[in-house]
Amino acid sequence: MLGGGVWMISRRNLLRGAGAVAGTGLFGWWRARADERQVFRPADFGAKGDGLADDTEALRAAQARASEVGGVVEYDGVYRVTSRITLNSHVTHRGVSAEATIRNDSPFDPKRPVDRECFSLGEYTTEMLSRFPAAPLKAAARGEQTLALGNAALPWRPQPGDFAIVATRERLTTLHGTRLPVRQQLVKIIAVDMAAGRLDIQHPLTADFPEADLLQLHAFNGFSRQPAHCVEDVRIQRLRFEGGGISFGAAYDCAFENLTFADVRDLVFGNCLAHSRLEGISGTFWNRGCEIKLGTHDSTVSDLDMTYVPSDQPAYNGWISLGEMARNVTMSNVRLDASRYTKDGGVILVGLQYCFGIRIDGLDVKAPGLRDAVGILLMSGKSEASAPVDCDIRNADVACAHFARCLQWGSGGRDGPMNCTLGQVRFHGAADDDAAVFEAGRGNVIRDVNFGSGRVVSGPDFTGNELDNIVCAGVDDSASLSAHNTVRSIVTLSRQ
Repeated sequence: MLGGGVWMISRRNLLRGAGAVAGTGLFGWWRARADERQVFRPADFGAKGDGLADDTEALRAAQARASEVGGVVEYDGVYRVTSRITLNSHVTHRGVSAEATIRNDSPFDPKRPVDRECFSLGEYTTEMLSRFPAAPLKAAARGEQTLALGNAALPWRPQPGDFAIVATRERLTTLHGTRLPVRQQLVKIIAVDMAAGRLDIQHPLTADFPEADLLQLHAFNGFSRQPAHCVEDVRIQRLRFEGGGISFGAAYDCAFENLTFADVRDLVFGNCLAHSRLEGISGTFWNRGCEIKLGTHDSTVSDLDMTYVPSDQPAYNGWISLGEMARNVTMSNVRLDASRYTKDGGVILVGLQYCFGIRIDGLDVKAPGLRDAVGILLMSGKSEASAPVDCDIRNADVACAHFARCLQWGSGGRDGPMNCTLGQVRFHGAADDDAAVFEAGRGNVIRDVNFGSGRVVSGPDFTGNELDNIVCAGVDDSASLSAHNTVRSIVTLSRQ
């Protein structure tokens, strides 16, 4: 490779590249050779890296230059920033020393908390979505990669490489009464034939979309009638963030690995984060834990380790939260330690609302100072169509001093969770009499769950479900529960 990241064309390189392309495709080959990308260091753009000087503009310049060539920004000091840095596509941000840190030194404004984040990816807000012009899709077969527009007029002229949201018609949801689609998917347009009214997209629409005549196509960056501002192919590796984290907007095909967050407000992964991966994330937070929301889809989160640090700022009441159209997200090895937090009431430790295809395997929540908390909540919100569907929670330990509810499954008068599984779950702590409440839901499996001193209560809308090896202090109206559901085994413990 010559200076400036230019490859010398030789028989060896051509043969080596051809073999890689055959196995992974051209883009996969390019990414696999990230170690040979051109490297940029903030010091070359004026950064001091001493934790005292303002390095904001130097970091902006370094990543802007790296974006031009698909390069790497390497961090080996403590970089103080005083305002949010919006990241560009096709850049790897990598810490190369133990002290590699991005330190936020901007004041916290509770009315605009996102402004204190160190890095920002993409732009997307829920308030915008209901105002965007939308074109109905006459045909958009599920599982296919072609959108047939017919004679629909689009708010912008699509080009290959543009991003847009494919969404269903809007319905009222749980977010401050905002109207949001029932489903949405961030898509990358790879080919355009406007004469034929056809768009080809990189990934197919998932099979859980409703029928084609309900779909709409949105451009979503305000009133400018332009495609979405979305970042893609961003890698952030082995970095520490102090005082501010990462604001996730529309981001596509990104990875975040071995990151540490210290004294951040929260760890929120949302706003149409798509086809992305988060692995080895740890940190201390003082407002809420981990939120996965706003259309995040087809992504994975693994080895997430969070510690709650009390603060004089008001705390959020939900700590691990998935909802607002999150879909096809897999989480594994999630740990939350709130040992230093004490409060009576008002906290939901794990909540799932308005999400689809969520998989959580390996969950450990410790909050010994909490009283009257809700352990796990799966239910609908203000919308009848907002209950969790096809979700799965396995291998979980949830502990607090006292549960008002170990489990809340559905709410009366609305559709409850459907086709969901709760398995190998144990609740630790004292509980109210009605600690496990099954109010609504159908087609669910609840197996190998220990409610300890809590009793099981069911409602008339909880039907067609299977319960097996449930440990509890008793069942209210067990005859009704057995009449409307398949109850294989319930072990009743005497209350101490």
